[in-house]
Amino acid sequence: GIASSSVTINNGAILKSDGNNSTISALTINSGGQFTVEPSKALTVSGNFSNSGSSTIKSDATGTGSFIVNGTISGNITSERYIAGYTSASDGWHLISSPVNNFSIASTTLAPGANDDLFWYDETQHLWMNYKEGSFTTFTNGYGYLCAYENTSTKSFSGTPNHSDLTFTNLSRTSNRGYHALGNPFQSALKWNDGNWALTDVNANAYLLNNGGTYSTISANGIIPSNQGFFVRVLSGTNSVTIPKAARVHDNTPW
Repeated sequence: GIASSSVTINNGAILKSDGNNSTISALTINSGGQFTVEPSKALTVSGNFSNSGSSTIKSDATGTGSFIVNGTISGNITSERYIAGYTSASDGWHLISSPVNNFSIASTTLAPGANDDLFWYDETQHLWMNYKEGSFTTFTNGYGYLCAYENTSTKSFSGTPNHSDLTFTNLSRTSNRGYHALGNPFQSALKWNDGNWALTDVNANAYLLNNGGTYSTISANGIIPSNQGFFVRVLSGTNSVTIPKAARVHDNTPW
């Protein structure tokens, strides 16, 4: 674990957060310093986080690290996501989301190979749009994407951490559908509809994809894991949903 005081990691120093729910007042990583949140472990920074070195939220088959900063953030992070390989039509599908700003997919571990898949859902056409056909090039903050990878691997998102509320307005409602694939944009789990979310003409439940293609209904205070995409349903063409950072929580509920 880590003590509750401010922590500075200098050049050549390596610090691992291996506590189940540690808290520190501030974290500074100087050039050449290295910091990791270990798989299934959790760290809260009650003040500011500044990174000029290396910072990684680790993920493996046991779980994914969780990182919450309540103050300001400067610098980049790398956030990992372990993804089990596709084995059959009843296994291997996930809704994924990015915890970093405007993540560009090409030439990264998220870019799908010949036997992998990555899609964005277009509600207006009721179609999954294929990355390989050029329908998108980045992960839009707060969106969810359908993915399946042939081989089990640990993927990496690198960039500036998403650290602000995200609001979507007037999402389409076509032919009485209104389903939209949104995504957890933060570096920890979220509590769905816990009183911090602003939902206007949006169904009170969210829907998580199980890897076999079925969906689980998530009611108020249910957990949306880190890097997890989810569906919401808008009830009219005039709507609004805000994904709030105040709903962040340390929770290692799996995909």
